[in-house]
Order: sequence, then structure tokens, then C-alpha cells
Amino acid sequence: PGFIFGWPIGGNVSIHTCNLSLNNVPHWQPPISRCVRVPCKQNLTNPSNGKVVKNGSVFQSQAVYTCNAGYMISNKATTRTCTSDGEWSGYEATCDAVVCNDQTSTFLENANASL
Repeated sequence: PGFIFGWPIGGNVSIHTCNLSLNNVPHWQPPISRCVRVPCKQNLTNPSNGKVVKNGSVFQSQAVYTCNAGYMISNKATTRTCTSDGEWSGYEATCDAVVCNDQTSTFLENANASL
């Protein structure tokens, strides 16, 4: 799973299984011309006040979400992986503005700073 073979050459169709060797190299059993990684179907978009960086758009690729300064990921969705069925795992990140609570505000009021 996670790898597919392109269209059969010459119209002949036979059943082949794509396996990973001990060093994670894909190969077909019985052998055929090539294996290709399953592409991820969904295009990921940047969240409001953040961005997503992917290292590819095929099986086993990863996407990492980050937020702009003054924002933080509120739903703990920081990394997604392209799965063997061509879907991205998890869900999109949400970036919310950082808000100081009363304890943080009190602490900051009693702090000294110098430049």
C-alpha cells in the first residue's frame, strides 16, 4: 500500500503487489517496470495567520504548520502525513492570537525591564 503502478503497457492487465524491501525500497512482485508513490489528493492551504510547509505531496510526505508571531496553534494540529490512500492525516491547524491571562498580566506588571 502507498505505491501504485501506471497504466499497463499494451493493454495487458495482470495482478502485481508493491512491497517494501528490508531497506524500504519499493518493488513489485512479480517484477514490472516501476513503482510510484501514491499522490496526496488534497492540496493543503495556509491557515489564517500562519503557513504550512510540505516536503512533498506523495505517500509519506509531511506537512508542518506554523503560526505568525503573536499567534499560536490552538488545535494541536502541527504535522500531517500523506497516507497510503492518498489522504492527509489529521486536520488543518488553526492559528489564534496569543492572549495573556490575568496571572500573566499580574506577573508582567510586577516585572522590571531595562534596555
